[in-house]
Amino acid sequence: MRQGFEIFGTVLVAGMVVGLLAWIVALRHKGLVLKHQERLLALEKGLPIPAEPVRIPEPFSPRIYLLRGLCWLFTGLSISVILACLSLSIDRTVPKSVQLREITRMRDMGATEEELKDYRAHPEQNKGVPLGLASLGLLPAGVGLAYLIYYRRENAAEI
Repeated sequence: MRQGFEIFGTVLVAGMVVGLLAWIVALRHKGLVLKHQERLLALEKGLPIPAEPVRIPEPFSPRIYLLRGLCWLFTGLSISVILACLSLSIDRTVPKSVQLREITRMRDMGATEEELKDYRAHPEQNKGVPLGLASLGLLPAGVGLAYLIYYRRENAAEI
């Protein structure tokens, strides 16, 4: 029963993401259609075609590295915290059917009775998300730290 809710939740979230992306694409398409109609009307009336607004790039500022660094750093830290909390809070006990299947597999592989008894006594070795998975958040945190170090050096050079 619980697995059905997990599948339903996954499908629901995936459907929401696809729906959001479809909505964004539809809005972008609608804007392009309106721009095309505007140009066609201008051509039919003999008016000059409206010029595209020129986007002037903002002047370069090293503060962008501060923003990027903070975004990457806190994203990495939050990923680490979330994965660590998941690892510590999820307690999945191994079902008896899986334990029996594992014992049968171990017996077929030539495990001794002592190893089988040890497995029966400690089947909880296969629970939850590994705590080491939380270290994945260190990758974006490291990128963020690099941006912050670069920002600090740029500011020190200007002073």
